[in-house]
Amino acid sequence: MQKNTLLIVLLLLVTKSWSQDFKKILIKAYTSSDSSDYYFQVAKKIIKTPADEGEFYFCKNARHVDYGSSDSAVYYGKIAIDKLKKVNNFNSLFTVYNNLSKAYNKKGKYDEAIKIVFEGLRLAEHEKKENWIAFFNNTLSLNYHDFENYKLGVLHGKKALKYHLGKKNPAD
Repeated sequence: MQKNTLLIVLLLLVTKSWSQDFKKILIKAYTSSDSSDYYFQVAKKIIKTPADEGEFYFCKNARHVDYGSSDSAVYYGKIAIDKLKKVNNFNSLFTVYNNLSKAYNKKGKYDEAIKIVFEGLRLAEHEKKENWIAFFNNTLSLNYHDFENYKLGVLHGKKALKYHLGKKNPAD
């Protein structure tokens, strides 16, 4: 019995250590100015779980939003959304929705940017993630303001404020 317990503990320690190594490699892939592609190749080879795969594409999306092309950001973002939904990694998933919105805005595809924010908002509402509901409403408020649709901008701004103040019903 002790041997089985020891084996399980060792497996957990190795898995935790490996997981930390995977995350360190992804961080290097995201932050490296000249070796990003190399670190992403290394990370891809050591993906072990669907959650790892989701994080891999999440990082690829983030890297391209911040340092690469909008087309690549959209490509990797769509893959990340699919992978992250399957493992219920909502913080990374909602960040990808935001990243896609940024990428579409950079490409001048403003309707697509708003559409993807609404997708994130609907999921945040379904999952009752109040901070993200407020965040997405705030993003919509700013987008509508920028397009001079002040009525919708104010509407979503009020919704965001209500959530930030802890009032779930915007009519209050």
